[in-house]
Amino acid sequence: MPAEEVPHWHEDLSGAEQSARHDAWLREREILRISIPVVADALEKALEWGAYYSRGMAYILAGRSRNDTNHVVICRGQEIIWDPAIDDSGVVGPCSDGYFWFEFLVRPLEGASGMSEWSAEDLQMLRDLAGQGLSAAQIAARLPGQRSRNAVIGKLKRGKGTFGALLGQPKNHAIGRATPKTEKPVKRKYHPVRPVMAVTPASPVELLFTSPDCTHFSKPIEVVPNLPATLPITFLQAVMTDRCLHYAGAPYDPDGPDMPVCGAERAAEPLHTRYCRRHLIAKRQVAA
Repeated sequence: MPAEEVPHWHEDLSGAEQSARHDAWLREREILRISIPVVADALEKALEWGAYYSRGMAYILAGRSRNDTNHVVICRGQEIIWDPAIDDSGVVGPCSDGYFWFEFLVRPLEGASGMSEWSAEDLQMLRDLAGQGLSAAQIAARLPGQRSRNAVIGKLKRGKGTFGALLGQPKNHAIGRATPKTEKPVKRKYHPVRPVMAVTPASPVELLFTSPDCTHFSKPIEVVPNLPATLPITFLQAVMTDRCLHYAGAPYDPDGPDMPVCGAERAAEPLHTRYCRRHLIAKRQVAA
């Protein structure tokens, strides 16, 4: 196309108005404009980027001219092939926003999804199909123009209900009803009850009882004097008061700070022991 046939709106329109008019003019000729900002520390680096991604195709480069204004030139490869400025001011650096702007003019592939606009018939068909409760993939398959599932979802979301809406829950065609939702069970706080076992005080007869000789160990068992029995206390209380930590609950009861322990006075020897004299000697006999 000759350059004189390309319209020029620079002098009487703002930047946004120029861009809209450019896109409309290109759309009439089935041309799509792709703009890409590029950060480069020098014009040579920017041209290298343009040459690599243009693959021999001419492209538009916007940057700062020698007159210190934003300017546009036409490039191919790493060379500027046309400068519309009468003084050939060219491009020497990035635009005022800090970017080199590259624009590629391309024609969409025939039948490419999402590239064509929605006609009034397409929108009405979209509204009817969405009202039938179909999924986005089913709607896309029935619409003309080979539209994609994402194109259908995007159009419905941007329409905000104007063209209908997806139900959001897929249909179970095997049984003809919506797939049931699985409800999560309500979490409840569980506080286990920790039983405290009461110990019956020893009788005078039990206090006088002594253990018989045992032949199952290599060395004789030391006779442990029967100390007055104590009521179990919690493990936390025993730790805070330096009492015996021997477990006094059932074998399979839960442990923790509230589990029952002996609670008797700890033995003086050895130093820093955690048990009373009776339980300390019993543990030594089992270990032997």
